[in-house]
Amino acid sequence: PSLLLYGIPVLVAGIFLLRARNAISRTPFVPPNMVPFLQKLRTAFACIGWFYILILFFAILLLLLYVGGIIHAATAADSLPFVFSFFGP
Repeated sequence: PSLLLYGIPVLVAGIFLLRARNAISRTPFVPPNMVPFLQKLRTAFACIGWFYILILFFAILLLLLYVGGIIHAATAADSLPFVFSFFGP
């Protein structure tokens, strides 16, 4: 699910950004009235990229904490859930 939610949109956005960069490099000049728009667009893409990186980092951190909690609960002898009591001490 994380590949579908984060990986594929970022991959598609990267492909389109490379195509846009190549198209801009082929143009002889950028009109002066477009410079502020392109700078804001660059800032927006950078913010979105950092947002995805932070979300993935926190998702992995949360997953590690969750798995660690499950392992800790499963190995504690006095706090075994009812389901684990069927499988032995």
